[in-house]
Amino acid sequence: LLSVLRMKRHAALASRIVARLHLQPLSTREAFTAFLAHGLKAAGATSNIVSDSAAELLFRISRGVPRQAARLMREALIVAHEQQKNFIDDAVLETVLDEETLE
Repeated sequence: LLSVLRMKRHAALASRIVARLHLQPLSTREAFTAFLAHGLKAAGATSNIVSDSAAELLFRISRGVPRQAARLMREALIVAHEQQKNFIDDAVLETVLDEETLE
């Protein structure tokens, strides 16, 4: 994306971008777990709603990339709601992954 924005024909678009931030993947499970807990708390969760094994699976499939993890979590929350679950387990994440392969 940066190489595209640096092209002269995209100068007007590039000038409208006020801040640029490139997040590196979270390299440790501890950092990823803290990121996940912070996001859930910020969203209003009052308890842990992700099983340890689901958090591990999410870390692996997102490769620790915060944006990917957040996108998968949004989808997992929708699937959990559809399945009338109040937590996210491996089965919920597997459903998300199955739905992604269908698209």
